[in-house]
Amino acid sequence: MGQVNMPMTQQGTLQLENYNKDSPRSNEYEVVLSFSRGVETQEYFASCLYSSLRMGRISVFRDDVSTQLLRSIIEGSKISIIILSEHYASSRRCLEELTKIMEFRRAYDQVVLPIFHGVDRSEVRNQEYSFGKAFQGLIQRISPTEDEVSRWRTALSEVGGHYGVLVPYFNSNNQSEYTQHIVQCVRYILNTKGPFATDGLVGVRSQVQEVIKMLQDNKTKDVVSIGIWGMGGKLGRGKAQILYYKIFIQFSMKEQIR
Repeated sequence: MGQVNMPMTQQGTLQLENYNKDSPRSNEYEVVLSFSRGVETQEYFASCLYSSLRMGRISVFRDDVSTQLLRSIIEGSKISIIILSEHYASSRRCLEELTKIMEFRRAYDQVVLPIFHGVDRSEVRNQEYSFGKAFQGLIQRISPTEDEVSRWRTALSEVGGHYGVLVPYFNSNNQSEYTQHIVQCVRYILNTKGPFATDGLVGVRSQVQEVIKMLQDNKTKDVVSIGIWGMGGKLGRGKAQILYYKIFIQFSMKEQIR
């Protein structure tokens, strides 16, 4: 039997399926950082995260460039980190970045790591409350085409459906704790070699998704034990490993599969 012991939290899974650290693409930057500029608290968190990533010897891109060059950088990166704050959707540049990131994720299964900074993911997914007001304000201000609005809504709904890291709205006391946790997650992804290799494990992905759904529906914050019963060997351990890799981002400290 494979068993995973985990404390349940409000964070969740990270979409890592099909990640390949040995991609043939040229990777000038390992991480692309997308965030809203012009708001002090968001820029401060982004700056802290950028510095933490650099200190962790992770190459990260965060500058303004032309649309064509940005697309090339996104395509060449391994992970896109999106800091979704209250004002993110008030920026046309941010929405265009997000749209390109999500398009590339759909095409090439690039890893996307959302950081929900002071907003709930449902606000992003449904464009509600202060996040939705910022989005509507942008639409009224610049009068984009229907196609642009549709693409932006699709990207926001998609990224809001991802699980990621929940960061309370600016708290300098635990800022470093959150940035270090994110760096650990990024480093783990970059160092992981093909965690979702499922050769010979027929039907495993659908079974893992069923378990993840049960975990998402479970609102308790108590420790949850998952037992995987059946024949020993590659199949049982494979299920446990895939499940672990898909939800590991919710841990402050990595748990062991045994």
